[in-house]
Amino acid sequence: MNVKNNNIDPIQRFLKHKARLATLNMGLIIGGVTACITSFVIFIAIIYSVILGVKGTCAPDNSNPLSGDVSGGGGSWTQKGTKDYNTAKTIWDRLTKDLGLSGAATAGVMGTIDQESKFHTDAVNAGDNGSGLIQWTFARTTALKSFAESKGKSWTDLDVQIEMLENDMKNQAMWTSGKFKDNSLKTFGTTTDPKEAAERFYISQMVAGGGYTSDPDGSGPKRIKAAETAYKLFNGSSVKADESKLDSLSSGKSNSSSSSSGGSDDSADANCVVESSGKWGWPFKSIKGKPQISGAQLFGNVGGGRKNGFHDGLDFGTVPYNRQDILAIHDGTVYKIDHQGSTQNDLGWYVCVKSDDGYYEVYQEFAFDPHDKDKAISVKVGDRVSTGQKIGTLDSGLSNVTHVHIGVSKKEIMAAQAHAFSNDGTWIDWSKLVEEDK
Repeated sequence: MNVKNNNIDPIQRFLKHKARLATLNMGLIIGGVTACITSFVIFIAIIYSVILGVKGTCAPDNSNPLSGDVSGGGGSWTQKGTKDYNTAKTIWDRLTKDLGLSGAATAGVMGTIDQESKFHTDAVNAGDNGSGLIQWTFARTTALKSFAESKGKSWTDLDVQIEMLENDMKNQAMWTSGKFKDNSLKTFGTTTDPKEAAERFYISQMVAGGGYTSDPDGSGPKRIKAAETAYKLFNGSSVKADESKLDSLSSGKSNSSSSSSGGSDDSADANCVVESSGKWGWPFKSIKGKPQISGAQLFGNVGGGRKNGFHDGLDFGTVPYNRQDILAIHDGTVYKIDHQGSTQNDLGWYVCVKSDDGYYEVYQEFAFDPHDKDKAISVKVGDRVSTGQKIGTLDSGLSNVTHVHIGVSKKEIMAAQAHAFSNDGTWIDWSKLVEEDK
């Protein structure tokens, strides 16, 4: 059963919880007796909507994990001679040299780093365990730490995090954006306006999640201010884009080593979006004709206790598909793997795939326990998959697993999740696409 919580922010992030503690001390003197003290604690939690709900699974990580509210555009990194300045200058030099970014584009990245970590590589957010310069979360935190381990270094190492960031930027799937349809390393890297660069970087899979068409939480102006500060501080107007390098990296021809999104693949070609064959297929080899699904497992207005009676995908149950490989139903690139919740009211572990012919696919609810990821999922972020290639395994032996839910949309998955209970055309009955290919 595919039951989702409509209030969950599914894009690829929970905002950091900010707490205020107010204590009111009252002293009442009655007949020479002093005082009783009353205290209360008020917690304010901010959650946003959409997902996959990629932070919650994918909302942007916007609070400063070190010192509360982020002012943007300032801090010790703007003061020459400080450790933070040296960190910022190293990042600036590496991005312009390694990737060939313009000064404006590099400043756009700096705007996000200022907002997320204030250039502290050891920054950790207690709310979602977001770590490092741009606050990598969930599966990305694991990837960062695994990559650092493979290098024999600490995950807080500056070189490790720069290489991780560069690898993300060389992965076309990470540039998904609801606002900038042409977003890519090339279009970003040649940007001449730090304001535009800050927006392009923020409203992408790199930070906020690719489904947003505008600033999702109001932190955009702070990021822009910090980007403009960096642009002036490091004389960004004098740094022109190296288009030959950007062309090479964008086409996957670079031979430079980088950390893969999964921390193990150094091939730059692995970061390219696979060219789709256009072929569709069923997710299990045992399906020879039509799958054994019916009723509320089907797509559309199926009732079955679902909200608005609508089901936005197809459910393939452990009966009869238990302990079988879950296969890719369409060519594409894995651009997000994340976890949200451990019950049938949640998404559990999910895998998002972007195809270059405009489709997005999500595989979800085939693992719920946070520790079951490696048992259920066989791919990593950045992997290219072809129709029929293994995505994971459906196994009723894992906690709460009864089926795998597979959905398809022309809208980026994190944005499409806002329409999970609406038959408004956002979600597609992809079984018809399979049947047309037979």
